[in-house]
Amino acid sequence: MSPARLAGLAGLAGLTAWLLLTATVSRSQEPPRTDLVTIEAMSPKQRALLGVVDGQPIPKRATLNLLRAAVINADLFEKYDHVGQFVVRSSRPAARQKELVILRVSWLYHSPYEWSQHYPKALELGLSPADINNIKIGSSHPSWRAQDKVILSAVDQLVIDGGLSKDQWENLQEYYSTSEVMTLITTVMHYHWAAMVSKSFHVGLNQELIGFD
Repeated sequence: MSPARLAGLAGLAGLTAWLLLTATVSRSQEPPRTDLVTIEAMSPKQRALLGVVDGQPIPKRATLNLLRAAVINADLFEKYDHVGQFVVRSSRPAARQKELVILRVSWLYHSPYEWSQHYPKALELGLSPADINNIKIGSSHPSWRAQDKVILSAVDQLVIDGGLSKDQWENLQEYYSTSEVMTLITTVMHYHWAAMVSKSFHVGLNQELIGFD
């Protein structure tokens, strides 16, 4: 059953169907399908895109396994990276809500790579390990404040239905402007892209990080 077939299923029933549908996708790490681009092997364009400059410390950006995979297609990455950078730097949704969005997307799309990248960031922003574990449960968990419930529910609907219902739109408008809702949608889209790349290329976790477990 495709996500489109789930569009008519509402709320918890739809989410349950989605999770059952995707449960066969492994959350474990598999051998990489291609070598990541190393600093030494990068072309001048790849080095520029990842901020590598001779004689200067290697920027964190150039060490991220996902970007070392994405930059394999440097021409495409050059265009798409503008979207990613906008999402990362955008101040709305606020940082705490943004991490809720990213981790929920990572969980729903079974992306241990992005989960591992954003788990520490969520802790830095004041989310507890229990809070982060509750992201796996979603908006139905009783611990969430009203705004958290709204944004987590919006993520689920965007993933399951590919859009926002009238009620969901009105709930979001209590906290976010129309422009900010567009940013939210684009944030979900971007981290879906990240999940697809990391899972399709079997991008491994950066060594110091852990996945869902």
